This record gives sequence, structure tokens and C-alpha cells, in this order.
Amino acid sequence: MQRSGSHAFVLGSGIAGLSLAEILSRNGWQITIVDTSTDIGGDASRCTQNWLHTGWLYAGLPCPSAMVGCSTSLRLFQRTYERVLPRDVVNVEADNRGITYPKSAAGWFSSERMHYLFATSTYDLTPAQKETWSSFLDDVVLKRLSRLGYPTNELAELPEGLAALMRSWEGDPSGESKYRVIPSTDARIDTRRVLSSLLKLLGENTQVIAGARYEVVPVGDRTGIRIDGELHVPDLCVMAAGKAIPQLLSKLGAQEIAKSFQSVCSPVVVLERALDLPNFIRFTPNLPETINHVRYSVSSGDVSTVGSYDFHPADQRPDIRPFVEKVCGRLGVSTSTVVGSYYGTKTELVGKQERRYNHALEPVNANTYYAIAGKFSQFPLLVHELSQKLGLRIDIANESRGTLAMDVAETAPELLVRAAAAKRHAA
Repeated sequence: MQRSGSHAFVLGSGIAGLSLAEILSRNGWQITIVDTSTDIGGDASRCTQNWLHTGWLYAGLPCPSAMVGCSTSLRLFQRTYERVLPRDVVNVEADNRGITYPKSAAGWFSSERMHYLFATSTYDLTPAQKETWSSFLDDVVLKRLSRLGYPTNELAELPEGLAALMRSWEGDPSGESKYRVIPSTDARIDTRRVLSSLLKLLGENTQVIAGARYEVVPVGDRTGIRIDGELHVPDLCVMAAGKAIPQLLSKLGAQEIAKSFQSVCSPVVVLERALDLPNFIRFTPNLPETINHVRYSVSSGDVSTVGSYDFHPADQRPDIRPFVEKVCGRLGVSTSTVVGSYYGTKTELVGKQERRYNHALEPVNANTYYAIAGKFSQFPLLVHELSQKLGLRIDIANESRGTLAMDVAETAPELLVRAAAAKRHAA
């Protein structure tokens, strides 16, 4: 493939598309970003809970590749963006001494960490799980995390609100004794701020076509993109369109690759105010009972979001009300405090077990790659891999940038909060 001065089409404006477009633009490529939505920022990328995954959530998987991928990605943030963004924006320090997030009003990251509530003898565990789960935590999960250099010491003193929640959750005055609470290296990441930063880094040779009606077509051993009847055959085509990738692959005759993708959706509840609780995940082998609480910053302040790891096929949207009622009951809050709920969608490559939850950047034909971030937090891995494949440099800056008069659209929690405020105002 050609390099500097060539033309790339990037299909999708989420974190995968924008991050790959940025590194190409930095290296002198002409970029055309195409998205079927009129909203810039992608679908899945704006439906996150602003949670930076650093590997903890995946430490118990049969294959640790996703855990290692998150850890590797964490250590790529500064290296990838230190030439184009100041340290008070990419405010993470990751080295042999540990992981820190220096406080910054403009930073991508918050210094507040995620607490992991490792369930050991809780109500939802079977007798067999109660016998084996604690040993599995010690022998597998915590050892894997420790090998990455992550601290795994239990919290000496629990915040009273968190202890009270565990007692209520278990219906037991000593309910906190059924958990091991460990502060993680996971933190909050302002996903919209990241997307906006990348959009503003794109150079004057970048065009964004939003609300596009396009199709991909095979042109010999290459991919063509037809927009409004005009056919373009770029030097490089990057398919970063999330759940639309299988359909695009099928259009190119790559049906077998298309079968390796799965898009799923998981429920998220947004509360009107931030609960007096730290960010936490209730970590249990029983997926539907694995619940997280993450504070989310909106223009009016912080709100609380609560998500689950129960999931459904992305083309299904089951009634979310039972989940809302369950969450509110568990947290001891009224359903009247819910401003809204939604299903967040993610697309995974599951054809090979070792790739599940992980990023993927693979060739399709002579000018095309498909790209998925796996998790929002893994996008530096995509940038690193594309740089390796195409010989791109990360130690240079874009001399002409900030010319796009476009903004990243509001995130799902922001939209729900704004809609609720408008409804109250109208009443």
C-alpha cells in the first residue's frame, strides 16, 4: 500500500474510525470519513459509561488476551499522543512504579478509581461456587493482575455507603464480609472529550461526510465506495463501522469473515443524581448479577450510571423495565430517580476465542482492513497496529489541523439527562 500523500476512506466516525483517521492524517494522508449517521462520534462510542478498562474485568476469562490488551493499551496513550496533545489532556502516567492519573480539568481521565467487589460467598453463588470461587480469585484472577504490576491489596477500611450497600444487597448485617474489595487501576475516561480531541487533530486534507448513503463494491482485488452514484477506489479503505462491518464484508464477498462477528447489547440505567457511592463493579461468575456503578459527568454535574453484563443480540431490545426495577431495588433508590435507560451496543470478533473482547485490525483485500476497538479503552492498540502495518510515524505532529467545523454529538447519558430536564421545564 502507498503511504504519505495517498487517499484513505474511513467508514465510521466512532473511536476506531477517528483514531485511525488521526494517525493517517498526521502522516500526510488525505482522509474521507464516511458515516451513515448525521451524528459524529459513532454509536457504541457514545453509549459507554465513561469507564477505562485496564484489564481487571477480563482477568478471569479462559484466555487472558483481552486483559493483556487493555494493559498494553494503557501504556500506549502517552506514547501515541505526546507529540500532538499536552500532558494535562492525556493525563495518565503508566510505568514500572504504577498507574497514576494526575488531576486535570482538561484531562481525558479522572483520578477516581474503580472498586472491585469480588463476591466470595454471596447469595447468588451456588454451594460449589462458594467452595471454589475464592480460590480461583487468588490462584488465577489476582495473580494475573499482579503480574501486570497492578496492586491487588484489599481495602483496609470500606466507605460506609459501600458497606451499607453490601449489607442491603445481601440482606445480612455482616454482608460486607461476603466480599473482597480491591481498588483497581480502572478509572473514568471522558469518551466524548477523547472523540472531540481526535476530531480536532484532523488536518485540512480531511473531509467528513455525515448522513451518507454509500455502498461498498468489489473492484478487482480492491474495495470501491459508491456515494451518490460516484465510485471511489481509494488507496486504503478502513471499515470501522461497528455492527455494520459484517454487512460490509458480505458485500465484498467475505462472508466467512463476516460470520466471525457478533454484536450484542447490554442495559444501562441513568439516575438523576450521583449516588454517594464510589465507582464499583460487583464481580461475580454469574453474569446477570455482575453490576457496575460509574459516575458520569454531564453539563449539570455528575449523575450515576448502572450497567449489567447480561447481554442480548443487538437486533433485539427486550423490555428494559425489569432491569430498571432490579437495579433500583438493589441500590435502594426509587424508580422515580431514573432519568432514562438504554441498551449499549458493542461489536466483538468471536471467531477465535482469544480475540473475544479484544481489538482487531485485519486485511480484507488489497486496499482494505476492518477495524474494531473491542473496548473504547483499546483504541491505542489499533493506532499502534496500523502504524506497524503501514510504516506510519507517531513521533510527528500534524502541521495543519483544527479546520473541521464539526462537533461530536452528545452521548446517550447526556441526551437522557437533557431530555429529562426539558420535560421538567415544560411541565
